Amino acid sequence: MALKQPIAKIATLAVPLVLVAALWAFTPERSPLIATLLGVGALLWVGTVYWFSATNKRRETELQLNCEKLLLQCAELEDTNDRVNKEANDHAVIAEELLLARDKIKESERQYQTLMEVVFVGICHITPEGKLLYANPPARTFFDIDTINWLDGKSLGAIARPEFSETLLKTQRQWRDGNVAACEVALANDGIDDDSDDDNETFIKFLGTPIFDAKGKLSSILVTLSDITERKHNDAIKWKMAHTDPLTGLPNRQLFHDRLEDAVKNSTRSGMGGALLFLDLDKFKEINDNFGHPIGDELLKTVAKNLHKSVRDTDTVARLGGDEFAIILTNLADNAPVHRLADRIVKAISEPHIVSGCYLQAGTSIGISFFPHDSGDPDELIRKADQALYHAKDEGRSCYQIYDNALHSRITEQETMENELRLAIARQEFLMHYQPQFDTNTQKLTGVESLIRWNHPGKGLVPPGAFIGIAENSGLIIPMGEWILEETCRQNKAWQEQGLPKVPVKVNISAIQFENAGLVDSVKAALTKSGLDPQWLELEITESMTLSGGVHDMDQIIAMLWDLRNIGVSLAIDDFGTGYSSLSYIKQFPIQHLKVDQSFIRGMVDDAPTEAITKTIIDLGHSLNLKVIAEGVETQEQLDCLRAFGCDEVQGYYLARPLTPENFVKLASQNKPQSDAAQ
Repeated sequence: MALKQPIAKIATLAVPLVLVAALWAFTPERSPLIATLLGVGALLWVGTVYWFSATNKRRETELQLNCEKLLLQCAELEDTNDRVNKEANDHAVIAEELLLARDKIKESERQYQTLMEVVFVGICHITPEGKLLYANPPARTFFDIDTINWLDGKSLGAIARPEFSETLLKTQRQWRDGNVAACEVALANDGIDDDSDDDNETFIKFLGTPIFDAKGKLSSILVTLSDITERKHNDAIKWKMAHTDPLTGLPNRQLFHDRLEDAVKNSTRSGMGGALLFLDLDKFKEINDNFGHPIGDELLKTVAKNLHKSVRDTDTVARLGGDEFAIILTNLADNAPVHRLADRIVKAISEPHIVSGCYLQAGTSIGISFFPHDSGDPDELIRKADQALYHAKDEGRSCYQIYDNALHSRITEQETMENELRLAIARQEFLMHYQPQFDTNTQKLTGVESLIRWNHPGKGLVPPGAFIGIAENSGLIIPMGEWILEETCRQNKAWQEQGLPKVPVKVNISAIQFENAGLVDSVKAALTKSGLDPQWLELEITESMTLSGGVHDMDQIIAMLWDLRNIGVSLAIDDFGTGYSSLSYIKQFPIQHLKVDQSFIRGMVDDAPTEAITKTIIDLGHSLNLKVIAEGVETQEQLDCLRAFGCDEVQGYYLARPLTPENFVKLASQNKPQSDAAQ
């Protein structure tokens, strides 16, 4: 190809060269016309040759370019064909994979469906509005349907009892907001009365998980349904054990306090009033002592039922412990219903009760406080109702008292006195007076009873009746009693060292002291510190106090009395005849004296039955080999009567008033009563 192009160029130039040569040969001299023609022809030839050559060259170039383009297009077509073939192969692979994935999805759906059908947990699929799309067999049992075809139109709320509708709706709103949430409801069952026992209810738990589509829009909700009936019932049992009284089934102290807090809060919001009633049974300990605790328990259950029936369903009756009850009344427009209720309760409980064949006569004292009038603090309301209750007892029992300003004033006075008593103990403001006791026939001094007095810095000499009760209620009687023992033993030892006749000194022991485990040690300490021989100390214990612990504690009471007796001191039952003692117990007590209560002495002269009772008590004491002493002798007639009955010793204002230690020394030196008429 490279050789052909030079040859073609030479050939192209050769023709004009020949013409030029011819032109030269035929000069103008020779043939001008021919020369001219030859010249023009040579030029035309050369131009034509060059034109054709250029044209051919251009066409050759275009042809070459077109060929190259064609080759490129062919190559592109070949590449496209390869790509199409590759894509076709890829599409075939994808189609095969899609078919395989579809089969896997179908298999997964089949396995999922099988799993949903065999699991024990109820599972359902619902729309955001709560309509059922699917429910597996355990879930269908909750909806009371047999096949999945019956789901049409069913909603999730259809299985919940009406009172749980709001709870379920609230949970569904959380699901629609895209949150996982749960709630617990009672199963609706037309065969169960709404007022039936909770043990017949079925409880289920809904746990919902929102499901979103590819665009993030909520499409449905997957809900699991769990039967939680057993757990609910166990929780109810635990709650009942923690919040109710096992004997009566009433709310206990903890639940009572919770409900009182709620009642006070609701009263503040609503503007309606409320009342708190504290009550306990009068003579309940005596009933336990005489008939036993099983009978006492039956009485408590009877009272609890009667109290529960006497109030509205919105009110609360609680047992706080022992024979103590409380009632919370709410939504009161005025206080009149409270007065009527308290009056009915007092009358109802005061009526005789026949319990297990036993005829029981009880009573009740009630203290009342109002909210929010008296206070908006539950603890303060309790304190005020309790104070009113104790005031009712002071007023004679079997009545009710309302906390008011007058009661508040009395309580304030008592609190002031309690504080002053604490200071008096620290400052040793107390002193002892001594009332002599004499032989009924010989009038010789046989003993002396120690009686405390309070030398108040502002009020002067305060008698024991004004402060002993406060000391007992506050617990101050314990340190006060220890001081009385020490001072009495010290004084008696001092009298003996002065040469006065040796006689036992009598010390009253309060119920609080008797129940105190440190009493025996206190007596020993007083004797040791003073150096007094135990035989010259006698402890007086009231008849009712020996029965304060109940029948089942009688062994402990007897053991306590023997512990005291083994020290070497004497023991006496004070105020005999006013309690409910049993002779079977009295004869077991290691006592040496019976002290006839002064109420019998005052009435025996003018009242035949009282006279007969007094003589019987004296005879009873002698039959038990006990010495009998009568207190409260104020007339010669009483003294003569006691002599006639054979009473061993006497004590009273007619014979001698309580004396200061100095005046007692004068009387003891004479060894005879202050009144000569008593001779």
